[in-house]
Amino acid sequence: MSNITPVLERYIIVISARIAICILVKMTPVLE
Repeated sequence: MSNITPVLERYIIVISARIAICILVKMTPVLE
């Protein structure tokens, strides 16, 4: 069960990164 901690940490990092990207996309005007 000690093997699950790195997986959770990586999962949390990916989720927080996606949330940060979504926030940045919503705050910045669309540059196309």
